[in-house]
Amino acid sequence: MRIVCPIHAGIVVPIGLLVFLSAAVAPSHAQSKTSSATIESTTPAKRPQLRPSASITASESYDSNVYLQDVTSQAHRQSFITSISPFVGLEWEPGPELLMSANYSPEIVRFHSEPTENHNDHRGNLNFAGKIGDATYEVLNSVTYIDGNTTGPTFTGPGGAPAIGGVPVRDRRAAINLKESFKVQYPIGNWFIRPIGAWYMNDYKTDRRSTAGYLNYADRNDMNGGVDIGYKVFEKTYLVVGYRYGHQYQEAFLGNPTEFSNDYQRPLFGAEGSPLPWLKFSLLAGPELRRFGPNATGIDRNQDQLFVDFNATVTLGKADVVKLSVNRYTRPAYTGRNQLQELICDAAWTHKFDAQWSTSLGFTAYLADYAPVTRNDGIYTPTFAVTYQFNKHLSAELRYAYDGTNSEVPNTAGREYERHLTRLGVKYMF
Repeated sequence: MRIVCPIHAGIVVPIGLLVFLSAAVAPSHAQSKTSSATIESTTPAKRPQLRPSASITASESYDSNVYLQDVTSQAHRQSFITSISPFVGLEWEPGPELLMSANYSPEIVRFHSEPTENHNDHRGNLNFAGKIGDATYEVLNSVTYIDGNTTGPTFTGPGGAPAIGGVPVRDRRAAINLKESFKVQYPIGNWFIRPIGAWYMNDYKTDRRSTAGYLNYADRNDMNGGVDIGYKVFEKTYLVVGYRYGHQYQEAFLGNPTEFSNDYQRPLFGAEGSPLPWLKFSLLAGPELRRFGPNATGIDRNQDQLFVDFNATVTLGKADVVKLSVNRYTRPAYTGRNQLQELICDAAWTHKFDAQWSTSLGFTAYLADYAPVTRNDGIYTPTFAVTYQFNKHLSAELRYAYDGTNSEVPNTAGREYERHLTRLGVKYMF
């Protein structure tokens, strides 16, 4: 594993557990009073402590542009794709103080016309949540192991790799991705205080090569921690201020010392809650004060950038739900030797006709600006899906997505492509 990080990743869960234990020392009478109230109001009668679950999903897809190329010899390579993914999970809830959830979901993916893209994925989650006294906590842990091709792709078109490096191609290559987070929220009258932390790691297992056009993937990780403070301004609605301190790491490779590891501070301002019965939202935004190390060449090593994290759910009656999100952040590019500013805007509408039929419409705009390399890419993806629920066990979904891309840099046709992806899936829940 090619990871060098001055902040050890394993700190995240211990910190979360320490904060959790601090909640546990709340006065016993408060615990008893709150716990009993929680059981009466939120826990169904005779709800089992152990709740196993299992399902299996099989799908057939068609990809019109496997390698995301419109101008090279790999342009418009098409393939049908077969996927099979079982799922097993277990929840354990001995009381309101603890809800533990664990699951594992492997996936076998086979490209009929492009076998180099075959891969087997292994996904697992182990999560904890609960309420002790007046404090609530959540600890989330996930891992994805991609057993895929260890040879990276080669892109020889004008401008090199496709828009934003070709994320779908990357996600079929061998890698280990880890993600952890924790938060604990203490209410104090009209206020709350929320210690919080998060960490992720991308460990790419592909070969590093100096061949012209070959795309190397650089390992990276990000760890941050801090606190939010909220004040209730309306019923179920809070103004929030927060702070994060974090470190990002990017691997240097093939003897070139260039890498864009950095430390950052992030003061945050925003609001969250449910000011109206049909609206639930959260917004945190603020400047990122970022400081790069001596190996970050070609950029200003002291930068101030904007961070935005916005999510909203609008419930329009019993049949319609709209979800909106806007995220803007900066991190080291997975293609190495660059930093990457990303803006992702997403909108999705789901309509339920009856107990069997439902549809969804969505649109995602994914914009990326690189430095010091001159690259400014956009991917625009409308989606449509229709789902039919045969019974409580069996359902089917037909989904279509279109990718349209653009590069704002002249003479970079290799970065632009069109892609149609159609998928028919059937899911059975045991």
